[in-house]
Amino acid sequence: MDLTKKNEVNELKILLNGISFEKDQTKKRDTIKKVIAYMTLGIDVSSLFSEMCKASRVEDIVQKKMIYQYITNYAEKNPDLVVMAINTFLVDCKSHNGKIRGLALRSLCSLRSKDSEAHTNAAILEGLDDIDPYVKKTAIIGCIKVFRANKNEEYTKKLYKLIFDPSPLVVINSISALNEIEEKKGGCEPTEEIVITLLNRIKDFNEWGQSIILDLVARFEADNEDLKFDIMNLLEDRLKHASSSVLLGAVKVFISLTKDDKTLSKDVQERLASPLITIMASAGTTENYEICYNVISHIHFICLKGGGEFFQNDFKQFFLKYEEPSYIKFLKLDVLACISSEENVQEIISELEEYVSDANSDLAKRAIKTFGDIMIKLNNFEDNISIIKNFLSLHTDYITSECILALKKIFMKYREAVEEFEDFLVNISFDSISENEAKAAYIWILGEFGNEIAHAPYILEIMIEAQKDMQCVEISIELLTSLAKLFFTRAPEVKNMLGKFIKFSITENTDADLKDRAAFYYKLLQADIFSAKQIICGDGPEIEEYTANNLTSKHGTHDEYFSEEVLKIKSKSKFKKKHSKRSKTKEATDEGAEEGIAEGETKDEVEEDDNNLIDFEEEQQPEISQPQEELSENFMPSANLLGDDDTFGDILEDKKEEVYQEPDDILGMGTGEKKETKESSIDDLSSAFSTDSGPTPAAEAEPQKPQLTLKTTADLDPNNFQQKWMTLSAFPLISRRLSLPSAPSIQDLCNLFASKYIFCMANGQVDQSIKLYLYSQHTESGVFLMEFLFNVMTFDIQITLKSDRTDLAEAFALYTLGAFGIS
Repeated sequence: MDLTKKNEVNELKILLNGISFEKDQTKKRDTIKKVIAYMTLGIDVSSLFSEMCKASRVEDIVQKKMIYQYITNYAEKNPDLVVMAINTFLVDCKSHNGKIRGLALRSLCSLRSKDSEAHTNAAILEGLDDIDPYVKKTAIIGCIKVFRANKNEEYTKKLYKLIFDPSPLVVINSISALNEIEEKKGGCEPTEEIVITLLNRIKDFNEWGQSIILDLVARFEADNEDLKFDIMNLLEDRLKHASSSVLLGAVKVFISLTKDDKTLSKDVQERLASPLITIMASAGTTENYEICYNVISHIHFICLKGGGEFFQNDFKQFFLKYEEPSYIKFLKLDVLACISSEENVQEIISELEEYVSDANSDLAKRAIKTFGDIMIKLNNFEDNISIIKNFLSLHTDYITSECILALKKIFMKYREAVEEFEDFLVNISFDSISENEAKAAYIWILGEFGNEIAHAPYILEIMIEAQKDMQCVEISIELLTSLAKLFFTRAPEVKNMLGKFIKFSITENTDADLKDRAAFYYKLLQADIFSAKQIICGDGPEIEEYTANNLTSKHGTHDEYFSEEVLKIKSKSKFKKKHSKRSKTKEATDEGAEEGIAEGETKDEVEEDDNNLIDFEEEQQPEISQPQEELSENFMPSANLLGDDDTFGDILEDKKEEVYQEPDDILGMGTGEKKETKESSIDDLSSAFSTDSGPTPAAEAEPQKPQLTLKTTADLDPNNFQQKWMTLSAFPLISRRLSLPSAPSIQDLCNLFASKYIFCMANGQVDQSIKLYLYSQHTESGVFLMEFLFNVMTFDIQITLKSDRTDLAEAFALYTLGAFGIS
């Protein structure tokens, strides 16, 4: 601190010493303001601490607040001053002025010092018994602050007593404090006495207080019908309240009380419809769109729980307005789908037709989606076929895409409607469908209804070539499945396409999902054609699963009402992960089979769950063997069903009695040795369908694979090494971590590799990384080049391998890792 500032602080000290004799309160305030201003600027005025404590002996609230701010700030930074600060606050806690007592108690609770804990606890307990509501409220907030450090049950008992306090401010803060203190128990426990008392006084509280009370009452479990009706009678006038928070809180109580009585629940939902519509319309008129969205979300929630019929007469309230934001419009469309009925469906559909021609493409697509949901919900699609045809006649890409998505769901329920749209499905251009999801839906329709659509196989053939250029996994998977479905009904037309596409998916595709599915279909078709048909062409899910937001879903609990689950339109379990408590026993800490077993679970239960990933039970598995006569005549070809594509049989080999497993394929080349098989290629699948009962010819013996044998001496010079390194392509990077007692030197590594006939061309070390360039030569022909990196701190290794012997690269990589004991 420079001399000038030091002199100014000394001047302030002189002023503070004489402040007790100053009668002008304005001058006293100005002096204290200067001290606070210096403190705010970062000037050290801690030397004035004792003078400020003396200056606190005033009745002026403004001066008290500034002095308390100063004392609290410097007491936290300087532990030596804590005792003086505590004494100052304790003295003021005895003041005859309730405001000063409250301020002193609040400042005392804000001190973060172990020395103040005992004094704070005593002051809080005294504050809870104070006659002034402000002091009680301050003491209640203090309970929350100190309860985590001091689990004093006396706090809880006094807070429950304060729920019956005459002051609304004290009551609401008591409930809020109990909700936080007893959070693990579910918050404040509502008893009959508490509930009836609070509801009789509910008009004394402000909107915030009423919302807290209603949330508490919603958790109350009434044990008799008379008590339920008494509570609902007390809350009847709250349904007319102007606050959306109070109204929705009252609605939650009504729903909670009647959740176990279906008849009474229906009556309550009918009673709640009118006030919800009223407050929604009011919020929309005043452009309070956030409130409007909240209310519509709760209406939507009630509709999803089966209460949509009570809003059917007010369906026009959910027609869109031009000035409304998009999130309101989309939610209203979802509600319209829920409340549509035979009586209002035509008016709703007429309104949706207007939205489809809207300039907002998102709104138009949402309107088509809503139309599809309504068609699924009601049984009058035949009367409205012309409407979706009108949508398609607009020849707009995004409208066409959304119509196809809607038709996919509609065809699931009205399978006979496919004939009405066959011309459209045959003549539509694949390029005119702009969205990948819609393209996948179009492919699904062609595969599912291949018998009804004569040109389906030929349309899919065109798509296969287009998809190879697009490389969209979603579309490729749908193409593969649709081709497999068509194979069972129109095998002569599809067999070549399916074989080529399976080969493409396994050999040229890089996506693991598509590759796995193609391999699965191939092995499934090779193993049992009848089982394959039932698995691939099995019954689809129930149509209700495809409706918007599960329109007919009545699942969930009343606890979700008036919570974030309503706004997200999904259960809490869908977006909040519940972490199970882990067992803290000594046995569970060992690294092994018992690690990670949740508390309350046995080891056997966890192992059973791990071994039953699909959760199938043998007695529930359907019979999949079917008589051959059930398959169509087209399904009985005498030639190769999956195409004549030359070498595909050499790519995958399988057998019925033994399961083939490859060793670790660290380079992703799939060169592991295979066991002898009885059925060798996809071309041999024709035997599974043939009507001949003759024996299956044995698979041809595989040619002998080349062996990895290395020269014991090397004759590769640096120039040839560099030239080959620049021209050869690298295999995937290999990374491992070694388990060594100490870091080897460069010479140790060179000697280790030399013992394996792998020789060092160059080496060096930069910081913590050793780099070796290594080479080895095959006894017949071919060279193996490596860049070997070793981290001397973490013992991590990285190997970059290049070779002109791709058939032995995998074996050489495993051979190299074997030098370090890695199998």
